[in-house]
Amino acid sequence: MAQAMIEITVKATIAQTTLLSRHLLHCRYKLCYLQQFLLYYYSCHIRFHRSGKI
Repeated sequence: MAQAMIEITVKATIAQTTLLSRHLLHCRYKLCYLQQFLLYYYSCHIRFHRSGKI
């Protein structure tokens, strides 16, 4: 009985770890996307400033 409980716990832990790592990857992807967007936005903004449009 104890063996079965340990196996269930291990499986649950692995499942949680997998979910967590997927979630972290997703967040990292979102952050990278946001960072790229901000860099693009600011570079355009600076370009406009230099040309005197804003």
